[in-house]
Amino acid sequence: FPYTTLFRSDAYVLSQIKEIQAQIKSMQNNEDMDQVFELMKKLTRLNEIKNILSKELGERIILKM
Repeated sequence: FPYTTLFRSDAYVLSQIKEIQAQIKSMQNNEDMDQVFELMKKLTRLNEIKNILSKELGERIILKM
């Protein structure tokens, strides 16, 4: 992938993580723990994707030096 594509993907994933974290925070006082659990699963998956993208971005930065 081109570097800019990875960078944009990483920025998108980070924005999704922030959005889901805000949703979880606002829902913690609700009784709908099933929905909170689903959001937490999505958050875990997004963090995995973020780690992969960060690794790819880091390797490309090192290769460009």
